[in-house]
Amino acid sequence: MKSFFLSLFALLLCVTANSQNDKVDVVSERTDAGFTVKGINNTDIQQEITLTLDVYNLSGYTKPITILIPAKSTIKIVDLTKVPNERNDVKMKFSHKPHPNEAEAKTYNKKIKADLLSQIGASDKGIVVFVKPECSRCTELSTLLKDKSLEFKQLNVKEKPEVNGQMWKLLRTDFPSVKSISMPVVSVDGELFYEIVDLKKFVETLNQKKK
Repeated sequence: MKSFFLSLFALLLCVTANSQNDKVDVVSERTDAGFTVKGINNTDIQQEITLTLDVYNLSGYTKPITILIPAKSTIKIVDLTKVPNERNDVKMKFSHKPHPNEAEAKTYNKKIKADLLSQIGASDKGIVVFVKPECSRCTELSTLLKDKSLEFKQLNVKEKPEVNGQMWKLLRTDFPSVKSISMPVVSVDGELFYEIVDLKKFVETLNQKKK
């Protein structure tokens, strides 16, 4: 699961970094006791904020703080207490990155795969079959799908290099450590299947779902 999240973080950073810069913030508010520092997350996913403070005549902070802030939330990060009868101030510097919880990760995982499929003229709705020439199992699967009148889109990974590249990106979205596969690879409503042992049983399962 950890490797899955790390892989997803990398994709999320590419997809959402620009749009999130103005949606995540850290603010300080003066109080009678000193300052309260709050984190604001107006994005749709949980964010990890790392905060460094430069404090002057304030107690309550000793080292950088890393904290998770849920989506669409504002939470208190730290209270700073002023030294009586002294001028006090705080300066802040922070960084943030997506840190989705499990439910959010599934949602964004699905979105990423939909985007990858759309870039090669496919969809995350229905069946997409990735094949290569001289692959007897690929031919067998296509025949089985046609025999059951199951509609599918077939993409040849050898004819277009970009199709092969997107197929591997799709696989590594769900299976970050995958290094080798046997063809065909199938996407069913965005769910990836590879190393399909029994093609007949696989197609029969798809046919039952159709009914």
